[in-house]
Amino acid sequence: MIDINLEKCVGCGMCESDCLVNAIKVKDDKAKVKNILCINCGHCMAICPTDAIEMQGFDKNEVVEYNRESFELEPEKLLNFIKFRRSIRQYKDIEIEEEKIKNIVEAGRYTPTGGNRQPIRYILVKEKLKEVKELAIEGLYNLALNTDDNDPVRSMYKNTFKKMYKRYKENGKDSLFYDAPLLMVVVGDMSLGGSAYVDGGLAASNMELMAYSQGLGICYNGFFVMASNVEPKIKELLGMSENEAVITSFILGYPDVKYKRTVNRNTAKFEVI
Repeated sequence: MIDINLEKCVGCGMCESDCLVNAIKVKDDKAKVKNILCINCGHCMAICPTDAIEMQGFDKNEVVEYNRESFELEPEKLLNFIKFRRSIRQYKDIEIEEEKIKNIVEAGRYTPTGGNRQPIRYILVKEKLKEVKELAIEGLYNLALNTDDNDPVRSMYKNTFKKMYKRYKENGKDSLFYDAPLLMVVVGDMSLGGSAYVDGGLAASNMELMAYSQGLGICYNGFFVMASNVEPKIKELLGMSENEAVITSFILGYPDVKYKRTVNRNTAKFEVI
């Protein structure tokens, strides 16, 4: 929903031309809105040359005016930053500042979602990390015990899960979260449409870049996602509803390892048709 300040509106039509759902029409040199159609994407607000549009129910103080110096990145530096990131499996026992966590969540919050439905929320596991970890390791172990060898995906990791369980039980070795201090769980509300898996993956990618920009490191954890699907107590402990699913997750902390260079990757499978 939006409000249009008719005194500021000059009837330029830029909001109308950029509105995905045709909720805005310029009539008598003033923009008029059908809020019943509005999806709160904010394009009209962002493009208005006279700042005549506000989004209802939001804090206008969050809005930042564009300037090249603060907003634009050099392509070469951005690409090098992406190339240099590594999955971190060695962490320092250091508390992560609250401000850095907030920045990571903001990076997820401002990631685009299908139809602007915003079906994603984030759960930071800290105090309950040990309990969540043990439920996950137990769940994966039970999965291994009950996996049919004809299941190619699960049978691939059957021995891995058994070894993970044994090491943890015998000497406390954490082969799931690698003793990281935090776990971030990206959760999607599946009742809000089918784009939650894509939306959550995109959000996690932006959150990852924000983490690395602040000197932190992460490692995506698909095993935990798998565990959340076979051990109901995990979702219960996380306070998830029946409509929600774990989209992805990553462990988070200060790296206890330093890398010196980028690495090779396979040539991109790319074609123009």
